[in-house]
Amino acid sequence: MKESLRKTFIYFSKWNSYWNLTDRTQNLIIDPGKTGRYPLDFKPRILEGHYPFFDENGVPMWHTKENNKYFHHYTTMFSYALGQSDFYLLTGRKEHLDKVVAVADYILESAVLEDGGLFLKESDNEGKHSGNVSAMSQGEGMSVLCRAYEYTGNDNYLISAKKLIKPFLSNVDEGGVKGEITALNIPWYEEYVDRPLFHVLNGMIYSLWGLRDLSNLTGNGNSFELFENGIKYVEKALPLFDNGYWSYYWIPENGRKYTASMMYHNLHICQLQALYDQTGSMIIKSYMEKFLEYAKNPLKRLKAGRDIFSAKISG
Repeated sequence: MKESLRKTFIYFSKWNSYWNLTDRTQNLIIDPGKTGRYPLDFKPRILEGHYPFFDENGVPMWHTKENNKYFHHYTTMFSYALGQSDFYLLTGRKEHLDKVVAVADYILESAVLEDGGLFLKESDNEGKHSGNVSAMSQGEGMSVLCRAYEYTGNDNYLISAKKLIKPFLSNVDEGGVKGEITALNIPWYEEYVDRPLFHVLNGMIYSLWGLRDLSNLTGNGNSFELFENGIKYVEKALPLFDNGYWSYYWIPENGRKYTASMMYHNLHICQLQALYDQTGSMIIKSYMEKFLEYAKNPLKRLKAGRDIFSAKISG
């Protein structure tokens, strides 16, 4: 309930950032290595009790109230591990490292090996990983494994991180995560691979960060090329994600575009800021500034809230 109220309140308050980038001015106890600190700060989610359920190994689990089921959900556990990673860099305390390692070990145990690549299948509510692969999961998984390798020196983490590239090399119809925004004739790393495709901005950017981490750590040519090309795709697609007063959460191949919630609009701003810091792209910077201006405007916030309310009412 507290989380829902907070998400609602930010529509009516002065600009109130739900997400924030990692504070680079903080002093670190542990060398962050080649991967560095993760751009988005997940530590507040941990401190706020966003992860209340865990399995016997300390890996976060998702809970559904409808059928009272507990199951593993990759993006949930990855954000938790990346927050714990930053706690480890700041404090040097082994308890935080152990939590990163627990999630990294879960990746190794649960990933599906297909044709030399590792595929992270989304979990169903029985705890079985038998669903669809996702570019977002693959990318965040890379970010976790790269950091686990840097902190422990365990080669298994690095070997697995490299194998997570495989789905990016194949189209969604071939079991991969590469789709296409046909309106622009450009590829897109898809968070959701079911057709008709819904091209999600935040999921694309999360996947790019994983590819960048692997490229920075190893100099891997595939991950470097996928990241560099992905930045170009984002630059070309950003005009489609701008509705003139807010950002869209996704761009569908069929059907209507979906206005981002305040929380996701804020996420877009933070992600674009981080991408600009990483690449120096003035196109990305211009849309970050435009989306930030939208968020600070009370009338535009209310207009976006109206869109979301209307979409929920109409189903």
